[in-house]
Amino acid sequence: MSSSDFDRVALAYDSSIDWEGRLRREIPFIVEMAGGVEGKRALDLACGTGRHAIALSGLGADVVGVDSSVEMITRAREMAAENENSVEFVVADMADIKSVISGRFDMVICLGNSLALLSSQEVVQQVIGDVYELLLPGGVFLFQILNFEEILSSGFRFMPVKVGRTTDGKETVFFRFFKHNEESRVSTLVLSTFEEREQQWHVMMSSTEVLQLSSKTAYDMMSASGFREIEIYSSFDGESFESQEDRNVIGIGRV
Repeated sequence: MSSSDFDRVALAYDSSIDWEGRLRREIPFIVEMAGGVEGKRALDLACGTGRHAIALSGLGADVVGVDSSVEMITRAREMAAENENSVEFVVADMADIKSVISGRFDMVICLGNSLALLSSQEVVQQVIGDVYELLLPGGVFLFQILNFEEILSSGFRFMPVKVGRTTDGKETVFFRFFKHNEESRVSTLVLSTFEEREQQWHVMMSSTEVLQLSSKTAYDMMSASGFREIEIYSSFDGESFESQEDRNVIGIGRV
């Protein structure tokens, strides 16, 4: 898949997400964990099209959003302008945040299993350490990842079909599944994208390596970086977490 195809598909996938429902579930929990966000400085890592960053800015936070995709950041800036938000959006890789981000923050968030898309567990540890150094005393790091302890034990592979639209309105269907390699601690996420163009369906294939992180991995990395009061939840409703049963990990650590 070419870079232009990837960007078009990524924006179409973004359109398949129920953002209104997702923000309604997630933003109140994020605000609560931060002890309120008005007047505070927040960093959104792997911010995508900036939905969370814009929502937090609308609640009075001073927000910086970072993503490695130029196309995603371009769309995020457009959306911020449409909503009259003053979010600062930066094109950068998470692994480089210490060299591209200035100042310190009251809160850092990293959602969408984005930590698991880094190149290795060592880089994840580095990024978590960088986040710790970017946080002010009393600052909060909140992240979301998939719990591969549950995924591997249950044999989960196939994800629900999703439907979105390209920026020019073409219907796009996404079929995703995992191929697991427990020895390497990496799973391959295979994505088949069916895109309607000129009254015909075109298929594009791509794959992404996903690190097999878990609640224990995340907890240990947070602890090694110096975080205290580490909490693990299974949802943005603050539900308790069971490592063998819950697929979603919401992790919180404080400086």
